[in-house]
Amino acid sequence: MKDALVTLAAGPSQVPLIRRAQEMGFAVLAVDKDPKAVGFALADVRIVRSTHDANGILAALLPRRSEYRIRGILTKSSGQPVLSAAHLARTLELPGLDPELVEAASSKPGLLELARSAGLATPVGVATYRAADTRNEEIAYPRVVRPARTRVGKLDVRLVTDAPDFAAAHAAAAASSEDGRVLVEEFVEGRDVLVCGLLASDAANVLALVDEDTRFDAGRQAKGYGFRVPSCFEGTPWKGRLLEATERFFARHRFGTGVFFLTFRVDANGPAELSTRLLEAHFDLPGDQLVEGLFPAAGGPDFLSEAIALATARPHKGSGAGPFQGSLWNTVLRFLYASDLAREGDAKRAQLSALDGCLRVDVDLPPTRTKDPRIGLALFRTTEDPTALEAECDRILGRASS
Repeated sequence: MKDALVTLAAGPSQVPLIRRAQEMGFAVLAVDKDPKAVGFALADVRIVRSTHDANGILAALLPRRSEYRIRGILTKSSGQPVLSAAHLARTLELPGLDPELVEAASSKPGLLELARSAGLATPVGVATYRAADTRNEEIAYPRVVRPARTRVGKLDVRLVTDAPDFAAAHAAAAASSEDGRVLVEEFVEGRDVLVCGLLASDAANVLALVDEDTRFDAGRQAKGYGFRVPSCFEGTPWKGRLLEATERFFARHRFGTGVFFLTFRVDANGPAELSTRLLEAHFDLPGDQLVEGLFPAAGGPDFLSEAIALATARPHKGSGAGPFQGSLWNTVLRFLYASDLAREGDAKRAQLSALDGCLRVDVDLPPTRTKDPRIGLALFRTTEDPTALEAECDRILGRASS
């Protein structure tokens, strides 16, 4: 009988997870509603079920236990698959996350409530179903309008600067929200930082801080332009505040066992008590090239192996299980959009490739999720100032510098 890992979803973003699990000696039982999902070609067992249907997945898994010892469940898909994984882990008595807390944290209003109950600062916000339900005195302009329960990344997250544009932004966010609710928040200046780590025995082990470059484009739509490590806040008082906030959040809420990626907005010019505000929380292995692109290039933590070892409750040869103690090289990942390459795309790619420290420029990457507008990436490792490198990428691509 062979040890097995269940992966919820078998699309392109799951392929690195499937391959790594097999390298670590596990059979992979892959679940996806699409019988043509690319990961099925690699998996040992194909289970054609929706990743949202925990009961259906369980019914399909139980007969397989005569052939496979199911050791863990993981996903690189956000949202409902994370909740399905939590329910399945609890039912099968496997390491996993608390389903009730995952359910609460999967919506922006629920996460903000969890954060505030742990004493963490957050943006001021209200959740509404209709634009008319948001009183103007509650949230000043400019305000951020976003789906309360996001289906696709930053889709329909918009900055609204005045009242005439609010109703349209609210309607777009409601259409993209899984439950139809919209979160209307104050706009907070600052930089976004990801706190990335592992949860085991309810203790948070932070492995890395990652700067995330998120901006509003000319149409005031939020766009993720990339990541870099090490964070600009390494060696500053704000790192201590980020670690303290993370520890406080998980001390208050016992999520269980799994990976976590918390996004904070850091306002280095604001009052200390509001300098770090929690914006988002994810408990899946992200599908945006962090774990298979940025961290390996930076000599950083092997999140895939760490997550598999954690989910299966025992380390495996070559997993690298255990706290990451090394330092990170200056590494920058920049996402490419169709609008970046609409004119003189070949010339722009050549200029990016010619920059010092360029590791690769990929275009037409497999999509990580439906409607993902990113079509490629540029990855750099540099001994120079990462900020200058990011600015040069923006210049080549014709983007606004801020």
